[in-house]
Amino acid sequence: MVRAGAPLLLGALLAALGGCIDTAPGIEWAYRGDPSLQVDPRADRFVVEAALTVHVGTYALAGRGASVERVEVLLDGTPVGWAAPSDVTGLGRAVEPGETVEGRVVAEGRVSAFPRLAEVCDVDPARVGVALLWTAEVDDSGGGGGPLRREMGRLEGPVGPLACMR
Repeated sequence: MVRAGAPLLLGALLAALGGCIDTAPGIEWAYRGDPSLQVDPRADRFVVEAALTVHVGTYALAGRGASVERVEVLLDGTPVGWAAPSDVTGLGRAVEPGETVEGRVVAEGRVSAFPRLAEVCDVDPARVGVALLWTAEVDDSGGGGGPLRREMGRLEGPVGPLACMR
């Protein structure tokens, strides 16, 4: 005999366990701390550094080859400059289901290529952010050499240390 309250109790138990079980079906990206930004208009250079954590869920069907394609500097959520990564460590291989890897990305660019980039030095740092545009290649064929599927995403966050040289 099943009591009327049993489904509610079972639902509450499963909901509580949901936070403890890795059910992510794909790839998840996160910053470890806030990215840093250095802007030096005199040297015509800006540098973004970000530490990352990349996780592929335990129940994902296949591993992911994770890479960062572009790093953007944001002002009030709008890109005001971007650069391709110049140094990436910890990411150059497939991240398998259930695995978490840590990496670091450095991107450098020219301030003069982006007229609004120097504005980040004149505003409240809380208005400045960084976005990483990432891709992940997936072989869903079970290792059979089938076509790769590409996932793309964007990770945004605030800037931590902001250094402006004048």
